Amino acid sequence: MLARQEVHDEVVSATSIAVTEVRMTPDLRNAAVYVKPLLGAEEAAVLKALRQNTAFFQREVAKRLGLKFAPKLQFKPDESFDEAERIERLLNDPKVARDLDEEA
Repeated sequence: MLARQEVHDEVVSATSIAVTEVRMTPDLRNAAVYVKPLLGAEEAAVLKALRQNTAFFQREVAKRLGLKFAPKLQFKPDESFDEAERIERLLNDPKVARDLDEEA
């Protein structure tokens, strides 16, 4: 849906968005959808647009998967990329590199 620009929203249609993970509750009624806007897109604006179009996404998921009930979708920012970048910076810090060299 996102790749084919089927959502009639300017922000969503104009932005490349990666769905990095979906976590379903055991009863399949709720889904946390983790997204990451690509190419420097404004994350807050993209999340707002996705949340405003939640009903559309829920209907489409139910229709395409042949479900009687659509799971409630909750769009959340994927912060794993930021966390990986933070860890990379820490590992490249001269003090940490020195400590790692001493342990080896």
